[in-house]
Amino acid sequence: MIFLVAAYPQTVRPSSIFGLVTTASAILFGPSVGRWFDGTDRLKAVRLAIFVQRVTVAIGCVLLWLMILQDGATRLKDGVFAVVNLLGCFARLAFVGKTASIERDWVCKNMGVQP
Repeated sequence: MIFLVAAYPQTVRPSSIFGLVTTASAILFGPSVGRWFDGTDRLKAVRLAIFVQRVTVAIGCVLLWLMILQDGATRLKDGVFAVVNLLGCFARLAFVGKTASIERDWVCKNMGVQP
């Protein structure tokens, strides 16, 4: 979010949009991600989630850096912002799935329930 403020110093609207879009994606698609994690080998799913999260964040950071280098508002900058939002959604969903998977195992272990 700090990079978005640096890319758009006159307004916090892009930061707000990014937060809204990533949170909405977690609300809308979180249950589907959870079902996928339930039906997949736990270690494989967590490894994939970590990979997706790291790659999307890395690509997003490079794109944000490119946005900061551009002066003023341009169509290219707005297009890159849309891609950053999409990458943020994937990163958030990977985080939700990974966290739910790990916490589920922890709760089941501590409650004596078979996962």
